[in-house]
Amino acid sequence: FLYFLEQEYFRGHRAGTPVSVIIFEMRVKTGIKDVICEPLPTSALNQAVLRITSAKRHNDMLAHYEGFDYALLCPDTDTDGALIFCDRLVKSLSKDALSPSIKPENLSLSFGIASVPGDFMELGLMLSAAESARTYSVDNDQPVVAYRDMI
Repeated sequence: FLYFLEQEYFRGHRAGTPVSVIIFEMRVKTGIKDVICEPLPTSALNQAVLRITSAKRHNDMLAHYEGFDYALLCPDTDTDGALIFCDRLVKSLSKDALSPSIKPENLSLSFGIASVPGDFMELGLMLSAAESARTYSVDNDQPVVAYRDMI
């Protein structure tokens, strides 16, 4: 993921086009009052990946990102475009159950978005900003958060 991120960053820099990174987590709410969030079971994760893959563009890249998180690299996409895309993903993932054991209302989705040049000009800062936005999304129970909207 980091290799392709760097390649798209330099390509966008030369061409003057934006690049967005979306870091997200998909969890299942369990426990008393649904306060514990656990990773998706394999069957639900497979279904989620199918839905994301069908919604993304051919040049967008879906990747595993640390532990149980995921990332999307979206070339030629500014923050506004990434927000629209994430809203579509939230609707797609929570419309129908991902597996028989998971109800859509028990699904916890948290997306954090950062863009170059919208938020930063440096690659490392953009990745940290997307992580911060995802953390803000989790902490404030907002499914989609752009870094620019946090500050």
